[in-house]
Amino acid sequence: MRHAKSDWNGDCSDFERPLNKRGKEAANKMGKFLFTLDLIPEHIASSPAKRAFSTAKKVARMLLYNKENIEKVESFYNEDKEAAMNYLRGLPNEITSVLMIGHNPHFEDLVMLLDEDKKCIVDLTTASIAVLEADINNWNLLDSGTCALKKIYRPKEVVVEL
Repeated sequence: MRHAKSDWNGDCSDFERPLNKRGKEAANKMGKFLFTLDLIPEHIASSPAKRAFSTAKKVARMLLYNKENIEKVESFYNEDKEAAMNYLRGLPNEITSVLMIGHNPHFEDLVMLLDEDKKCIVDLTTASIAVLEADINNWNLLDSGTCALKKIYRPKEVVVEL
């Protein structure tokens, strides 16, 4: 998931940018939407940047996931798709689903790297969620092209009542 829309008022650093009103609403909406689809992750990991972690907390609340269990992953902030891939490869195999919340272009690049079809350019607008599925039983086996991109959900396209 890409973080929700942030506030560009210029009064703070990039790392400290908060969500704006639309971003807060979109994060809640996407969390509720995942809940209605029964796409509830076993684990949530987020960039520590304020806008991403705020998105994670709002989504977690809608999923009835304890926000205290959200893992902050430093490498999701300024590093590339390889850092995110390495994070996934290091997950314990008991975890079968994870929601990662971070930034572009890294997350778009990660989705395109993992997608087995490699037929499309991925456009993750703010608060968009790419759902990927892998037929592996060990996170360490995750590699380029080992996932099927099932769907991309964008806030403007989903309908859910809050």
